[in-house]
Parts: sequence; C-alpha cells; structure tokens
Amino acid sequence: MTDVMLKKQISKIHIKEPDPFFLFLIKKGPLRPIKNKESHAQYLALVKVLMRALSDEQTNKADNETMRRYLSLLTPFIENFEAKKWPAGKGPSGREMLAYLIEQHDLGQNDFQEEIGTQPYVSAILAGKKNITEKHAVNLSNRFGINVNVFLAK
Repeated sequence: MTDVMLKKQISKIHIKEPDPFFLFLIKKGPLRPIKNKESHAQYLALVKVLMRALSDEQTNKADNETMRRYLSLLTPFIENFEAKKWPAGKGPSGREMLAYLIEQHDLGQNDFQEEIGTQPYVSAILAGKKNITEKHAVNLSNRFGINVNVFLAK
C-alpha cells in the first residue's frame, strides 16, 4: 500500500483530535523505544517535571488528565529500557546482608553474641561455611528492624 492510499484510508477514520498540550508532550518526548542512556535520562527528567506538576494544586484538571495519559503511555518505554539495561538480579543473600549491616553499623563479629553466638560462628557465616538459621534470622530481624526473609535469602 502506498503512503497516499494509507493516508486516504486513515483520513476517513474520525477520531477526536488530541488536545494541544498532549501533542506538545508527544513532540517533546516522542512515544518510542528508548535506545540509549542519554535518552533515558531525558525521559526521566521529563517524568520528574510532570510528576511535580501533577502534585501542584495550581495545575488545572484537564492538564492533569493529559499528563497522566501521556505518562501511562511513556512509562512502559522507560520500564522496558531499564529492564534490558539493568536486569533485576537476585537480591543479596542473608550472609551478604549481614556483612553489609556489620559495615554500615560499624560492628564487629563479637557484637552478635545474643543474635547468632560466638565470633567464630559469625565468621563461619560470613565466610559462607555456615548458614544463617531461622532463629538467627529472627534475632537479626528484631535487632535491625528488617524483614526476617532478608536474612534467609540464599
């Protein structure tokens, strides 16, 4: 089918014209797959501006609806790019989380007598020679205020 024939067929279809603000948004941020980090950063900047505008009480309701509609069409492109560029991997293991918390809280292996036991046992867990038990996970969860499952992750 030629361009002329296609345009002729499409022109017969009567769809309500989008409002000028929607056309402006599409012109500034075309709805198409994101190919690189620079475009990704530009789209994120645009989303940030629009989200800020949506929270502004002075923005009129019609513009709010237009922004929401545009964002609902744009965000899948951002999500697809991010999923390809930075695929979600497996989270940290319980051992890795414990090591992180030790570092962040400036603790030593001797600081876990109540939660885990003696320093050699803590050392064995951190070295991957022993596992964090359910009892240890509950104790650590209570100490740090973190979901118990974080410490049970392998």
